[in-house]
Amino acid sequence: MNPTIKQTLYTITVLLLLCITACQKQSFMADKLLQAEALMNEYPDSALNLLKGIAQPELQTQEHRARYALLYSQALDKNYIDLTSDSLINIAVDYYKDRDDVRAKFLSYYYQGRIYTNANNLTQATLAYLEAEQLVDELGDGYAAGLLYKQIGLIYNSYYDFPKGLQAHQQAIEHFTKANKPVHRIQAMLTLSNIHRNMHNENIGYEVLRTAITESQKLNDQSLIKSCINNLIVVCIDLERWEEATQWYQEYQKNNSRNYPTVAFYGYIARLHAKNKNFKDAFMLLDETWKKTKSLQDSINLYHAESQVHQMNGSWEEAYRSMAKSISHQNKVIRKSLQQPVLTAQNNFLNQELEHKEYRLRMEKYVRLLGFVILLLVSVIAITFLRKRFQKRLKEQHTLHEKKMEALQQGALKREQSLRAYTAELESKSSLSGQDVLRLTQELENSQKHIEEARNFIEQTNQEMESLKADKHEALIRINKTLKNHFKQIENTFQVLQVKYKNAENKDYVIDKYIQNTIAEFYGSEKADRNLEELVNELYGDAMSQLRKEMNFPSEDHYRLACLLLAGLSINFIAALSGETSNALYKRRYKIREIMSKAKDSCKDIAAFI
Repeated sequence: MNPTIKQTLYTITVLLLLCITACQKQSFMADKLLQAEALMNEYPDSALNLLKGIAQPELQTQEHRARYALLYSQALDKNYIDLTSDSLINIAVDYYKDRDDVRAKFLSYYYQGRIYTNANNLTQATLAYLEAEQLVDELGDGYAAGLLYKQIGLIYNSYYDFPKGLQAHQQAIEHFTKANKPVHRIQAMLTLSNIHRNMHNENIGYEVLRTAITESQKLNDQSLIKSCINNLIVVCIDLERWEEATQWYQEYQKNNSRNYPTVAFYGYIARLHAKNKNFKDAFMLLDETWKKTKSLQDSINLYHAESQVHQMNGSWEEAYRSMAKSISHQNKVIRKSLQQPVLTAQNNFLNQELEHKEYRLRMEKYVRLLGFVILLLVSVIAITFLRKRFQKRLKEQHTLHEKKMEALQQGALKREQSLRAYTAELESKSSLSGQDVLRLTQELENSQKHIEEARNFIEQTNQEMESLKADKHEALIRINKTLKNHFKQIENTFQVLQVKYKNAENKDYVIDKYIQNTIAEFYGSEKADRNLEELVNELYGDAMSQLRKEMNFPSEDHYRLACLLLAGLSINFIAALSGETSNALYKRRYKIREIMSKAKDSCKDIAAFI
């Protein structure tokens, strides 16, 4: 072999091996990220450990780096590890913000907001949460929406905008209820009761807590029960229901001793001691609690509690001093709050949304129209291709039957010639033996029988040919007519709606709603799926029938996706029609390919088109 050729073949082989190795590595990385995502909700610690085992150089694609950044930020948050740097989550935000993966986009903005909240940059946190809020309806996940509105409510609370904080937590409770998340619902109710207290609606806060403790007792969740009792003690003290507060405190002490959850709660217990004339215990508890203060808010709460205890003890001068210190510290917190213009950030965001709304709606309309045009073209091309394929098959079958008919006719002709020869022989011979006559008679009968069979076969074949032609032709006409009528109807209705709602404010909404309904009518029924599958079978030689016979896919959705892909539709277009995310469809296609890679050679050939 020529040395140059040998060296070239060697180089090509090495390159092919490197490509195969790289593809295998990327496939392995995708599986690893999917595994971490599957563990995230139930076993976040396991998900975090799995992600920690992934080295950064292994993330060779932009998609993998973005997915890793999102999952790692999510895992840290779920494991109560406060991340304050936005460098990692910004990779995910930058990647998903212009893509169709709604869930990944929502989570990117949500965890970006959580990180900014941890860093006490509440202005940027608000902007991130508002971006996530724009995706709530499209996402359709009540649990995720509840978490988002809870965080938005907490930001409003921190800036003393209690009405908006109240509204956000009510939305959170509503979403948690619909998502069947009772624990999160009760936790949001606890915060809601505190907001009512801050708005001086203590009686409403009390009723909310009574409902919360009843629900937590039904769940038999001891942690929630303790939290509810904790809040009930505080509300009862605010309402001066001292006897009830004492009863709940005794219940609380059974399992908690003097291990209180917050500095503010220590202050309330000191007030309860003072009300019960246990001033020594009250002042001792306050002195111990000062060692636990970590923030200005802790100092505010503790100075206020001191003032209340001094009042009950009749030490009015000390009460005044403590109250003055509490007010002074509270003013510092308020001034600090005003330094971060959260409301301004919200207004700027909303103004930007209004400026771009018209442009986005216009572009969305053009995209939908383009989608219909593409769909129409694909349908026309498919019908044309299928018609040619049908015609070719009919021609081949016609040619085959003509050859069979010709062979039968030639055989019949030979037998007729043989019959005439025997007849002539019979007539030429005046004296034949009985045996000869019998033989000739039998051959005559056999010849006649074969001729009759040939004629019957020819007649039957002709009938089948004509029936086949008629059925195929009728099917083509029906498919063509149906598609033409359907798309003509879409076009006519769309034009009517444009004229009718030309000057209406809800023009785009009405038209978009009609388009959505049309897509759902055309693509989601069993009949539509069945028709599409029949077309694919014709196009690929019973490919779908073969897949259903030989492949054990996890669900009907997998067969439907395989059928759409064989029909020539892209993942993004299928996502637009079905309402599913592109990410979910890519995962399903990966599963289909994985199953088909282990199948027979015939199915492996089909996999090349999926």
